[in-house]
Amino acid sequence: MRIARLGLLAGSLTILPVLADSQGEPADTALLSTDKLTVYATRSARDSHRLPLMSNVVDARSAEHASASRVADIFDSLASVEVAGSARRNGQTLVMRGYDSDGVLVLLDGVRQRFESGHDGAFFVDPALLRRVEVIRGASSMLYGSGGLGGVVAMETVDAVDLLAPGEQVGGQLAAGYQSVDNERSQTASVFGRTAAMDGLLSVSRRESGDVDLSDGSTLPADDEVLSGLFKLGITLADFHSLKLSAQHYRGDAEEPNNPQLGVGDDHSEELVDKRIDSTLWRLGYRYENPDHEGVNLDAQIYRVDTDLEETLTVATGMGAQGDERRRQLITDGVKLENKQLWQSGDSVTVYGIEAYREEQRGSDSANGEANGIPDAKADFAAVYAQQEWQWQNAAGQWLLLAGARYDRYRSKRQGEGAVSGGAGWPLPFPLPGSASDPDPASSIDASKWSPRFGVSLAPKDWLLLFANYTGAFRAPTMTEIYATGNHFCLNIPGAGGCNRFVPNPNLKPETNLTAELGMGLSFQNVWREGDALNVKAAYFNVDAEDYIDLEVNFVPPFSGQPCCGTTQSRNISDAVIRGWDATADYRLGPWQLGLSVAYSTGKNSRTDEYLVSNQPRTAAISLAYEVAAINTEIGLRSRFADSTSKVPQDELRRDSYQVHDVYARWSPVESLTVDLGVNNLTDETYQRPVALTAAPERNLTARVSYQW
Repeated sequence: MRIARLGLLAGSLTILPVLADSQGEPADTALLSTDKLTVYATRSARDSHRLPLMSNVVDARSAEHASASRVADIFDSLASVEVAGSARRNGQTLVMRGYDSDGVLVLLDGVRQRFESGHDGAFFVDPALLRRVEVIRGASSMLYGSGGLGGVVAMETVDAVDLLAPGEQVGGQLAAGYQSVDNERSQTASVFGRTAAMDGLLSVSRRESGDVDLSDGSTLPADDEVLSGLFKLGITLADFHSLKLSAQHYRGDAEEPNNPQLGVGDDHSEELVDKRIDSTLWRLGYRYENPDHEGVNLDAQIYRVDTDLEETLTVATGMGAQGDERRRQLITDGVKLENKQLWQSGDSVTVYGIEAYREEQRGSDSANGEANGIPDAKADFAAVYAQQEWQWQNAAGQWLLLAGARYDRYRSKRQGEGAVSGGAGWPLPFPLPGSASDPDPASSIDASKWSPRFGVSLAPKDWLLLFANYTGAFRAPTMTEIYATGNHFCLNIPGAGGCNRFVPNPNLKPETNLTAELGMGLSFQNVWREGDALNVKAAYFNVDAEDYIDLEVNFVPPFSGQPCCGTTQSRNISDAVIRGWDATADYRLGPWQLGLSVAYSTGKNSRTDEYLVSNQPRTAAISLAYEVAAINTEIGLRSRFADSTSKVPQDELRRDSYQVHDVYARWSPVESLTVDLGVNNLTDETYQRPVALTAAPERNLTARVSYQW
């Protein structure tokens, strides 16, 4: 299938005016409203269309996403974001601009979310608790440090003010949902309120689901149960001073393979484990905002993220005996202080800050005390950063300039038996990484990196935007990539079995890149009819990556005349190049809204000319929504098209082209009651996404009912 034929669908833009009201008056579009202000792209609220970069803001509480079962479901309308792994909840990760989950930084309420697990996902929050998601594409380490190579996904949970109407002080909400593809049942209960000096929210969500029916006719073992909770308390201490305390907990229980990304053909009953994931986030934030003192706008936070994964073998395998328990724990403690100076009433903004955090990892196995591939280690990070935004007008047009830099220093160290405290004790203030000598240099890594940013946009006309940016990013190698030992996997074959073993690599370098991007945007009003609006933005990018970190599995097969089964080691690819483009467009006319997103990226090892794994074929996502205001109803259609995946390093990663369509509807018969219905994969298409290891789910019926008072 050629993506070019999507132009026929995009051409439906010219048909929409015929469907609008004959008088050309725009209808009330409250249900279709889209917030285009991005905060995470520059750390100051800006119109995303005017910035010299590509970003999207997704309303997680919209009708389109009301029945999202997994966080990954929220990204179906963005062609630039691919979901890797499998249809299992615990096996889903994101891919952007040629980078997998290690190179895409995930934030939850401004706090880094990272779990060193080679195959488990990184989303430990229920989508029912989210209010919006920002997707910033491209190198983003200047503001956010290690991990922002392909971009940043910033999720924000709901606040009391999101659920209370103007003038309301207290309320509650009950919701229940169902989806057919895995017989999932969900329930959410929330209470919230506010006074002149305080606001608070308490929300609990539960999901229980079974095996997933896939579009190729197979069934993916995926029984799981998830319980999530969210607590928030905001206090106004005095004029312009406020505190915000939040706690979010996620507990997931599942029976699935140790590697939840495995496909059906790879699953065997003896590989299933009882898995429990507990992830808790604590955050205390302080903010000072005084409109009369533009030079001081403080934002400070301290946080802790504790993620604990326990697995119990259901039967004896080559990896252990029945009942063996394996555990991986990662605790992150951090602090961040940032100030924002406004100049000329916000036309120019200076943002600067410091950040420091510590990660501690511990692995254990009830059989021998040491866990395969889970080293006991810790890593300390410290950073300082500054960014300047300038806006001005001259004869050439309206200008916006971004310039900034960040300096990160980090130190990771392998710990001895029992040396990791399990997160007890606050690690700050701790010595700057590298400030103390290490008695065993071979067991530690000490490095630093600069991350620059320079971007400029010019609007010579109100309807035209030209932009360019040049940014750098890095990712420190994880503790698992550096220090992993033990067995990766084992084969139980009489007379020829054995284990593939991890080999540590203390010489692993940080992964870096430099991204050059050129783009343009168009913005029109009253294009075909009075009151309509069209926005288009597109960019081409070129990424020069150095020391790209790749997991190299040297598998020695059984009966090969050599001992089975080889080694696994993380290694640096000296040079890689990733190129591609992405574009977004939206058109609004009265009750109609049409969105289009297209993307493509391909990367190669510059030395071997071999393709990288995380390449994305030409992909387009189209969404169409219509509001029937007279009956408080919104209906929508979402389609995703992808060319065949052929630029891959191994033939088994090739994928056929596909097109998949979803429909949804939201009805509010009374103000307090909302009914959401949908059908995903409407035509029951058999397909597999480019970087997924299993087929996608079959046709899926969804329903959700919520009542708010």
